[in-house]
Amino acid sequence: MKDLSDYKNTEKLMSSGLIIDFKNPRHNQISIEDIALGLSREVRWGGQNRYEISVAEHCLQMEALCTNTGDKICALLHDASEAYTRDIPKPLKNLIPKISKIEDRITIAIFKHFGVMELLNVNDKGDIEFPSIIKKLDYELLKNEYYFFDKTTSYRV
Repeated sequence: MKDLSDYKNTEKLMSSGLIIDFKNPRHNQISIEDIALGLSREVRWGGQNRYEISVAEHCLQMEALCTNTGDKICALLHDASEAYTRDIPKPLKNLIPKISKIEDRITIAIFKHFGVMELLNVNDKGDIEFPSIIKKLDYELLKNEYYFFDKTTSYRV
């Protein structure tokens, strides 16, 4: 076992014992157990909704709405990087542009780990884009989740 002082300042020890390097994530640093545990414990909306909705529940709800296998896999994995980075609210993410790049690199490592890179569009800059049906369903679920959000706030979808 490594001493904590042995870790690089870009590495994080996961519950499986694997180490993810945020600067250079690799497919062999990914485990379904880490993803399942992380997403099941991570709540959407920064924890600021009236009803707790985990990122895992969100992904499973999306998967249930898909009709073909490729879309189902994308739905299950579209937020899997948040098992490693947490669910960062979009307004904050907009202020930290590098976080999206880190999430994209982790997502690529996840899709490579599961052998489904063909389902992901990656441009020359390394930015990822999910199929349009995934983006559409993600937004529809966001609106549905907002219904359970405390509408007395000024935040709007």
